[in-house]
Amino acid sequence: MSLQQDLGVKTDSGLLLAGLSDAVNGTVRLDDKGVSDSYQSLIKHLSVLEEGKYRDGEKQLEKLTAGATLVKRNRTMFFLQDKKGAGIIRPGDKVRFDLTESVVKGKTLRNNRGISATVNDQLPYMVSQALTLAGRGGNITVYCLASDVYPPEQIPEGVFAYSLLKYTFRVTDK
Repeated sequence: MSLQQDLGVKTDSGLLLAGLSDAVNGTVRLDDKGVSDSYQSLIKHLSVLEEGKYRDGEKQLEKLTAGATLVKRNRTMFFLQDKKGAGIIRPGDKVRFDLTESVVKGKTLRNNRGISATVNDQLPYMVSQALTLAGRGGNITVYCLASDVYPPEQIPEGVFAYSLLKYTFRVTDK
């Protein structure tokens, strides 16, 4: 229901209560075809609205990153250089970094300091790319859609697949 709310679709509370009442009482007011048709219609409508949110998100990402130092782009994932690092990071190198994850124009989801990692194929794509692009002592900001980072079942509460996220990586120089 939170997705419906975010898409601007109002839930018919009378219909919802009738459905709950039917479930509790073991009765059915709508035939199977009526339920199926209503459900298919709602899903189609939500899909159209969600596609619009994705398109709007892509446009917002373009605006957010315009004029910044773009060092890499992979579809809707934008890697921006805030500070160029002095040391090169290669696969197999150990690094320490700080990571902030937030919703663009919204709340901070995580703020982790002093993360240690070895750059390899087991790191998530965005993390390994950000670390190697930043270099030692460098900072990279990544803007993307939540669906670029999270599988559908792991998207944080209050965030939707089309939500814009911002990641700030600050790599230590040692």
